[in-house]
Amino acid sequence: MNFFATPDPDRLVYIDPEEGAPRVHHLGIRPQDQGGDTELLWATALNEAQGITQVVGFFNGVDHKGRCATLLCNDGGLYLLDFDNQAQELVHHYRLDYCRAQILADGATLAVLWEDQNAHCHKVDRWQWGDDQQLYRTGRFQVETPEGYSIRFHDPLLAGPGTSLVLHCSRENRNSGRTCQSLLRFALPQDRDGGVVKAKGLAQGPDALGWREAPQRLALDPALGLLALPSVKVPVTEQGDFLYQLDIIDLHQGQRVARLPVRQFSPQQLHANRFRAAERAEVLQRLAAGTLEEEQDWEKGQEYLGEFLAILQSLRFCPGEEALWLCWDGGLVRKVSLDGQWRSPLYVPEQAEDEETQLLSLGPELLLDDWQRFTNLTPDPASHPGSRRQSASAELQDIVPVSLNWQGWEQNWQLDEAQQRMLDRLGSTLIETSDLSSPVSLGFAVKRLAVKAEFIEDLCFGNKLRLTFTDGKEDWDEARFFEAVVQVPGAQADMAEILERFIAYDGSDNCFCTNYRPALADCALQLGLADAKWLPLVGRYLNAIDPDHECFFTNEGLGLLAERHGHEPGWPAFYASVPYPIAGDDGYEDEEYEEDY
Repeated sequence: MNFFATPDPDRLVYIDPEEGAPRVHHLGIRPQDQGGDTELLWATALNEAQGITQVVGFFNGVDHKGRCATLLCNDGGLYLLDFDNQAQELVHHYRLDYCRAQILADGATLAVLWEDQNAHCHKVDRWQWGDDQQLYRTGRFQVETPEGYSIRFHDPLLAGPGTSLVLHCSRENRNSGRTCQSLLRFALPQDRDGGVVKAKGLAQGPDALGWREAPQRLALDPALGLLALPSVKVPVTEQGDFLYQLDIIDLHQGQRVARLPVRQFSPQQLHANRFRAAERAEVLQRLAAGTLEEEQDWEKGQEYLGEFLAILQSLRFCPGEEALWLCWDGGLVRKVSLDGQWRSPLYVPEQAEDEETQLLSLGPELLLDDWQRFTNLTPDPASHPGSRRQSASAELQDIVPVSLNWQGWEQNWQLDEAQQRMLDRLGSTLIETSDLSSPVSLGFAVKRLAVKAEFIEDLCFGNKLRLTFTDGKEDWDEARFFEAVVQVPGAQADMAEILERFIAYDGSDNCFCTNYRPALADCALQLGLADAKWLPLVGRYLNAIDPDHECFFTNEGLGLLAERHGHEPGWPAFYASVPYPIAGDDGYEDEEYEEDY
């Protein structure tokens, strides 16, 4: 998901992963009587980050750092964002895939788990705040696991009680050849560096393939020392209904202390929840009865069980209360007590929404989110007494319809000029010059860009190469700049050099600018329009980009070039060099077909 909760219930973080460098937006949520949508408080781009970026957590245990968050990107970039002071810092770059991080229960210590591929082991780094209010690595420890265990890249990492960390993992049993799920717990020393920390195996049980890589389906309360997760035991009632259950694990004892039924599904409901064949319900019934004998049937049972468990999208402990909120596909939510003696009705949205709806934060209102939208759900104690613990417990099948008002993450923004300029510049390389209205200054700007293009990869953030040209008074985008600078004497040679550098770049076939136009599309177009002698270079550029994911030249650019140079002697050779589908089918007639007909 792209939304992340903050310590302030009326604020959110939204990370947009679609614009090259991940863009982090700090959002304020307006009250419901003002529309309930968002306002932009601050935004920044993590230009060195690659892939999916997650908010690890906030340092709520450090004075004046409660609104400082640490973020981790897919390739190991560890960032610190200070939302109060609107500042970001790249703390460290592990340059490794599948690092995991957690802020410990003290709210002040950061732990990063990573694989040392040279030493063939996993290590955990301890990061703490110094007296100068800077974050430093204060310890590095090798993690030693019990015999028969190993840490794998998809094992979710959670912060346990005290200085401990908990890993949820699944492993193949060497005797049976089947997998089982396990919990590993290890504690970080606070007073030394180096050495080995030993992980202790906790509760074990059968594995359910398909859901173990979703940490939002695990909930851990360090204060209570309890972990909640979906149970792989799915009983079948006399009526043939399936019970969805939660296992509650005491992390101090390393044992399951409760198993709570939280929802009941009829076979017909299962068909509506990803189960499209009666065979699946039949296999689950046999799995519950222990009558799956063949290895193939057992594997199929595990697959269907994993899909059943994945109907639960997220699970959260209630702050200051021994209870859990659960959220299933489509935004269905329910509250249950940890002792199993009480549950609310199942709150069901009147209109089905995105399947992957999750609980984002808890408070007087529940905040639900999907990939690009969020909504508030307020169980009203007056009309829905089941939301109050002092009321009678609801039955598993009891439902209450609720109305949800979904909001887009950037819906109804009212941006001033400075905010709009900030957004336009995110993830863009800024080329400064003294006066955009001066041909001389434009010439200096394109020369400056040509120098930067010697290391073209430094201009690319993710798979985007975006340029903004400014003189301090106004900003120009690439289209406006290249249309103007191409008329400056000597500028065309610099533009050609920039294109040559891009063509030689290994990532040119997956590099875009704004709105998924190919990177430097305006540079290539204006150069081609200026003089037919540049058409061969433009042709090589068109062969360097990805023609299957390109619309600008296909729909517009090639036509403009044809209007300008279609009568030139070199046009047929240029057009023949343009790849399909940019040039359409004209250059790809079957020669034998033409000869026969």
